[in-house]
Amino acid sequence: MQNLPCDGKIWSISPAHNIRGGLPPMIEFHGTDDEQVPKWTVQFFESDMKKEGNYFELHIYERRKHYLGDGNPKYSRYLDDEILKVADDFLRKYSLLD
Repeated sequence: MQNLPCDGKIWSISPAHNIRGGLPPMIEFHGTDDEQVPKWTVQFFESDMKKEGNYFELHIYERRKHYLGDGNPKYSRYLDDEILKVADDFLRKYSLLD
């Protein structure tokens, strides 16, 4: 496993530290019980994106963890039908999916 640099270079790939105007539209799916990324961090990201004039769509799911489908045997630990529909609609809105 490769160690990440601790000299500030890690911030060069951090979405939260690279917000600027003109970014492509983004969508985020987040669970309120996410144990790895607190909900407030995504809400700050959303606010900062919008301040720069970027389109950012946030969907928050109650009682979901970091992997939104956790405990659902059909979707393993990732997605469900609602999330897939919202994602498809977003992609169609920007002509990224037929």
